[in-house]
Amino acid sequence: MTKLACLILAMLMLGLSACNATTPETTAGTTAPTEITQPPEEANVFKALLIGQSLGQDTVWLLQQVLKTEMPDQEFLVADIYLSIGLDTHRKNIEENAAVYDYAKIDDNGVKQLKNISIEMALKDEMWDLIIFNDTTYYTTQPAEFQDGDHAFMINYIKETAHPGYKLAYNATWANPTSELLWKSDRRDVPGNVHERFAKEFGGSRNEYYNRICENIKTYIETDEAYDFVFHTGTAMQYASETHGVPEGAPDHNYELYRDYVHASDFGRLLVAYQLYAQIYGLDKLEAVNVNKIEAKMRFTSEQKYGDLEITQQHKDAIIASVNYALEHPNEVPPQTAREPAFLERPDLMPAQS
Repeated sequence: MTKLACLILAMLMLGLSACNATTPETTAGTTAPTEITQPPEEANVFKALLIGQSLGQDTVWLLQQVLKTEMPDQEFLVADIYLSIGLDTHRKNIEENAAVYDYAKIDDNGVKQLKNISIEMALKDEMWDLIIFNDTTYYTTQPAEFQDGDHAFMINYIKETAHPGYKLAYNATWANPTSELLWKSDRRDVPGNVHERFAKEFGGSRNEYYNRICENIKTYIETDEAYDFVFHTGTAMQYASETHGVPEGAPDHNYELYRDYVHASDFGRLLVAYQLYAQIYGLDKLEAVNVNKIEAKMRFTSEQKYGDLEITQQHKDAIIASVNYALEHPNEVPPQTAREPAFLERPDLMPAQS
């Protein structure tokens, strides 16, 4: 039996089976959510928590919908404790027990949002079956960020704080896009140093950016036995654009991977949620996508004005192809077949071509 199959079996034996609503319930304050002793009826609810920043939130925002759609007879709770910071600052906040995070919990009843929550509060809030964390996309390209002890600190803190019985996962996120369409007037403004750094460190190359991520994940994460899963969301995103041909951005915001200079579109969020679903449940191959719509209330705030996003066969084909590549070829830069190698569309920053 493969290691992954063994993990899945173990999860099942332990009871595995066991940001943006329209008007979310919001609570301010620093009082921890009630600690859960998990009555028997909740033992069959699969509960996942992600600790991270915006790309982590993108990864799990539609996960509950995907899991419920594909396994309608089971119950799921997916939560996200969010602040737009790197792993180093998460560590500082943990050390100070800072209650400064937004905390979203998603189940069949919708999204419940709380504010001024600490990571400790979230870890103790439920008996989590799966706990995930990730760093920022740029930090993930830097070997030094994997050598400063922050990852080991998170692993140990989660072990010391969370209820026992969870599986631990690292979310290996994606490279920045290159299309100028994503920094035009109807998109989020690009912070001053993002493109400058992209041009300077990676020559503006999307493939080089992602190759750096792959090398670090292979060297520092895949070799660490503390992780039960490494989710290859970045590989699926890279395949979608460079091999399958999904546009990085589209004028109508329908069939595109990104919503701005780094964050996943609503379709991109669905794609990476399917990547998690396939890996959590040990699928050798994703055969079908049964989500047919992302409701406007579950779309990113700035995208809600476009209404529901209908998931067409084109969307589904891209998800299936991208997830299956990532399952078979994790941590690999996918074949460059859908377009010419992508470079940052900022002529003012790019070095002159000889």
